[in-house]
Amino acid sequence: MTRHPGHGNRGQGRKGGGRESGDADGTTGSEVSPSALSGSIPTAAANPAAPYTHLEGCLCELHQAWRRIRVLEAENRILTDAMRKEIAKVRALEAELARAEIFRKDLSNAFLADARDLKVRAEKAEVALKAMTFSRDEQLRLRMKAEARVKELEADLARHQDGERTAK
Repeated sequence: MTRHPGHGNRGQGRKGGGRESGDADGTTGSEVSPSALSGSIPTAAANPAAPYTHLEGCLCELHQAWRRIRVLEAENRILTDAMRKEIAKVRALEAELARAEIFRKDLSNAFLADARDLKVRAEKAEVALKAMTFSRDEQLRLRMKAEARVKELEADLARHQDGERTAK
């Protein structure tokens, strides 16, 4: 019974032909054909949890290395999937940030347009106020001039009426 420490087939040996006894084809267990080796080496797609039986005579270090490679490949697939999910989240957040930036720019442009509009309206109001002030001052000056003219005419009329009275 052959034992391989740290392997899934612990305590289970192969029946028949050991190293010392010849196999049916006349070879010993240490002589392995290349086709037999290629079938015993696990592929990267193998299930790491599946039991692995290897040929007698293969090095335990090689077997352990293949098992470790399969475990690392499985971990790599898990981490790659997690990374892809995180990348998708980052891209979604980047898209949301881009939409928020566009919204902020639109809002800022609208605010600036409103501010410009308010400034133009304020400038127009100032011009109108100056025009009204000027107009009011002008009207007051014209009114005072007209009142002075009325007083002159009233004085002339009064003199004229006094002259007629005296002439009578």
